[in-house]
Amino acid sequence: MANLSGNYIFCDLDGTLIRENSLKMLIKESNKTKIQLLQLLATSAFRRNIFKVKLSQTCQGINLNPTVNLGVVEYIEKNKKANTKVFLATAAEYNSAVAIVKNIYKFDGIIGSDNNINNKGLRKLRSIQRIAKDATFTYIGDSKSDLAIWRKSEKSVCVEDRKITIFLARVLRIKLEVI
Repeated sequence: MANLSGNYIFCDLDGTLIRENSLKMLIKESNKTKIQLLQLLATSAFRRNIFKVKLSQTCQGINLNPTVNLGVVEYIEKNKKANTKVFLATAAEYNSAVAIVKNIYKFDGIIGSDNNINNKGLRKLRSIQRIAKDATFTYIGDSKSDLAIWRKSEKSVCVEDRKITIFLARVLRIKLEVI
């Protein structure tokens, strides 16, 4: 695998660092009925980011055991030695993201969703740019919502062979490295 460029590596969580969707994991582990989940969603004014925060608050202390994508961890480790700053950049709720990754990897920082923002797509890109400023960065992701970020990254890494994502990246002339 090629060496990563830039001063920063930003890595997505769901489907990238872990194979599962963290929101679905929280829903499953919360043991809430469908009615309770709908009530929680309604009290969140049907805003996904607020729902994530409220669900995360009800799941504190639950031990989540996601399936870690070891290839991504190895890829990051290989390049961390070059004193590159590594951040988790996820649309998952911040506190649940911290809890999920605490035993997986020691990140220099974590970008996550909160009551005010669902950090996905362009919103996640803006958060990344606030941290990286003018420095180059690598982004490791897995889905079409990552296309906006890959367009601005110096190095674009896609986890696994996601045919639609890779096709769309080609259409947009984004050079993806697939791991």
